[in-house]
Amino acid sequence: MLTQRLMQQGASLVELMISMLLGAISITALGTLVAHGIGLNSQLIAIFRFDAEVDAVMAMVMTDLRRAGYRQLSVYEPNTRGIDQGQVMVPDITLSSYSSELANSCISFAYDRNKNGRLDSDFGNEYLGYRLHNNSIEIRMSGLACSAPKWQDITDPKTLSIETLTFTKQRSASSALFSIKLTVHLQANSIAYPGISRQLTRTVLVKNHER
Repeated sequence: MLTQRLMQQGASLVELMISMLLGAISITALGTLVAHGIGLNSQLIAIFRFDAEVDAVMAMVMTDLRRAGYRQLSVYEPNTRGIDQGQVMVPDITLSSYSSELANSCISFAYDRNKNGRLDSDFGNEYLGYRLHNNSIEIRMSGLACSAPKWQDITDPKTLSIETLTFTKQRSASSALFSIKLTVHLQANSIAYPGISRQLTRTVLVKNHER
């Protein structure tokens, strides 16, 4: 009877140690899986933010380029150019580059943002441009030249490295008017994940110029 009671008291020490070992292995595996999931999730978030910033920058550039050359025409101003009322010519679209940067990595243009019939350089600067400088995209301020300092960054050098920004310009005649086709090529790399890169090429037809 005593022997039977002893045998019913529970698991042996060996069984207990095996159970603890299996439990530790399970916890370690679960921890590794969770850590991998967190790392993967962080990378996916970084990719999403990277893609969103690249797309936003390209959209900003293309939106301004579509309007290049526009100036509101007063109803009292004679329309002698044979173009749609509301559009007359302003300074031409020019391509250049900042010192030591890629050729044609800077574009300068203007348009009448506030539709007051003139180009403003003080409030609501309307002499615009974009350029590549130190692996960032900068926007033109106060009508500065491509070679001038003090343009403003629109990309964050802590998250994006802009490897390429180039512009090409083609002119084509259509009846009495000339249109300009602008093509923008952009390549960006992620700072946090160097293996992540994007290349975008966009084209826009500008009809506000006759030169």
